[in-house]
Amino acid sequence: MSKLEPRLQAAIEQSRSRAVALGQSAERVNQHEAFTVTVLHQESVLATEAPNDRLGGLEDLKRRAEASEQPVISLLREIGVEVRTVHTLANAVTARLTPQQMERVAELDEVKRLTLEAPDQVTCMNESPLTIEVPQAWEDFDAQGRGIKVAVLDSGVDANHPALAGKVVDNVSTAGEGTDIPGEHGTHVAGTIASNDPVFRGVAFHSEIINIKVLTSTGFGEPQFVIDGLEQAVRRGAHVANLSLGWSEPFHSWVCDDADCILCRAADNASRLGVTVVVAAGNEDSFASDGQSNIRHPGAARNVITVGAIDKAKMLADFSSTGPSSGRLSPGSGIRLTKPDLAAPGVSITSAILNGTFAPLSGTSMASPHVAGVAALISEADPALLPRMIKKLLEDTSEPLPFGPNQVGYGSVNAYAALLRTRMK
Repeated sequence: MSKLEPRLQAAIEQSRSRAVALGQSAERVNQHEAFTVTVLHQESVLATEAPNDRLGGLEDLKRRAEASEQPVISLLREIGVEVRTVHTLANAVTARLTPQQMERVAELDEVKRLTLEAPDQVTCMNESPLTIEVPQAWEDFDAQGRGIKVAVLDSGVDANHPALAGKVVDNVSTAGEGTDIPGEHGTHVAGTIASNDPVFRGVAFHSEIINIKVLTSTGFGEPQFVIDGLEQAVRRGAHVANLSLGWSEPFHSWVCDDADCILCRAADNASRLGVTVVVAAGNEDSFASDGQSNIRHPGAARNVITVGAIDKAKMLADFSSTGPSSGRLSPGSGIRLTKPDLAAPGVSITSAILNGTFAPLSGTSMASPHVAGVAALISEADPALLPRMIKKLLEDTSEPLPFGPNQVGYGSVNAYAALLRTRMK
């Protein structure tokens, strides 16, 4: 089987066809046209769980990943290719390669897959907190997210929105577009988490937002932007990270065997390093064909909290991606893991948008920040809890729903039950 993912192969074929149509040789594309590609190493280098020394853990992972990547880097240098980025969390490198060079790289036993880096469209409150008992948790447990930093990896947050005044405490862009150009999607997500508005109030309205722009303001991004954004979340001290985005197997021709693509690796390692990673399941419903998963990536990652969407009546949203995940019970097993892990309100969620206004949006993108907000409340209540503990706590205290595990996971997130369990520990 080719190590070039289908969408990379399709991009090469499109370039060859275009060259022939222009009276050029297809071989010219093979030898001279370069594509930005991320080379995924066969080995998944796992971070040592280090929530109290994230930077030390990250540096240790970096040393081990760079040592693992040496055969790949050496070959790239030999064929005259400059390595653009070494992705510590994913054990991968990004470079510009011609198809001819790709074939050389693919021959290495150390290489698992070559992934195209090209912009993809991957994105895309006043009643919803009641659905998951957030106001009751605010009142009885005095938990509103104080001192908790939530990284919003999205299209950019409008820090000037009145509902988000003073909420954005840090900014960084990995998407090649400045953080001064906010996105509607990212602003809406941040509002669900941290809005100060008295009507459209965020789930953790005293939390702080780290604005990590991994998509352009219009919602286009590349996988490497997200991997780098997750590393920034680790470096900047995020307690929780929300990713209302993902690459789809049926719609983006994404390939992820056993939840081991560059996105899933990076998300799992960010979790091991102390960040509670919350990811939208996707809006594919049950669209995928045989052999594919509807769960977007990195939502398939084992350590993340993957969120499906319900409405305020707690009925499953018709667009919410159903599982199972691409992850398997064990290597080579025919049994695939259940996803999503939880469900939350994601239908007609009114939150902040650009120009200081509010609007309702729907999608698992809107469900995920509800869970990220609850994770922030739990982190405030018990800062010693590790991401895996927070995930289990949310699963164990969720409200059962009359739907299958691959539709809503353990059920609807319940802020009150989660905070009650935290206080009883």
